[in-house]
Amino acid sequence: VPSNTSNATVPVAPLATSLSVTKTPTSTDFSITGDIVTFDIVVGNTGNIAATAVSVSDPSADSLTCPGGLPIASIAPGASVTCTASDAVSPADVTAGVHTNTVTVSATTPGGAPIGPETATATVNRAQADLVTVKTRTSVDPTPAVGETVTFAITVTNNGPSAATNVTLNDV
Repeated sequence: VPSNTSNATVPVAPLATSLSVTKTPTSTDFSITGDIVTFDIVVGNTGNIAATAVSVSDPSADSLTCPGGLPIASIAPGASVTCTASDAVSPADVTAGVHTNTVTVSATTPGGAPIGPETATATVNRAQADLVTVKTRTSVDPTPAVGETVTFAITVTNNGPSAATNVTLNDV
């Protein structure tokens, strides 16, 4: 019996492993030591095979949470997971005027080959109020007599960019 033989070539994409990570502050600024700054960390699998045992490391964070806990069991190709981190501002951050925070992610392939590490850094700036004080005499008499009451209007304006809180004004 004669047999018919046919061959077909099917292109197969090579296995590619790749992670991405972004870190974005969700706190706009900080003012004092002990303020809590927060960040969103997005870990993505930009490869074409699953990333497993995904490690998210943020040594300076006081709190780091990811859906399902850490390590992340698996991230499918094209998918991402958003984690959150928070950290207390240190005296050095206040002095420097900036809080810098870095995250590192790594994983393995289902076969155990390493993926990464990849890092991302984000910063949160110290709040910067720009207060301007203007004192204007509102009394009508331009040359008051000794002992006469003189009235003033004091206007304080914050030209920002941050909010000014707990402002105290002393007129001496």
